[in-house]
Amino acid sequence: MDSSSKKVRVRGKIIHTQSREIIANILMFFKQEAENGVTIPLTNYKQRLFAATKILEITYRRISKESNSIERGETSSFLSPRKERLKRCTKKDILPAEKESIRNIIHIFI
Repeated sequence: MDSSSKKVRVRGKIIHTQSREIIANILMFFKQEAENGVTIPLTNYKQRLFAATKILEITYRRISKESNSIERGETSSFLSPRKERLKRCTKKDILPAEKESIRNIIHIFI
């Protein structure tokens, strides 16, 4: 069997909205290249990446840095952005003397 006729499938993997959008962008880029020929030379891989995925250079740098740290074994997988914002602690530490003062003020009005 010819290696080009093999189908590549990943089962059980959920592809979220942003991933689907990037895949659609890449598909559109390849279709345009199939119709019009190669518009960006193959040696300019970064420009081709930006045109195909429609990501910014800063995003490319961040992903590239994470990929390098995975290859070196520093981390095991890509990091996800924080799902929640960190909440500020609204509780204050009150000294026992302050508690007593507050308690006395409340008892004056009761």
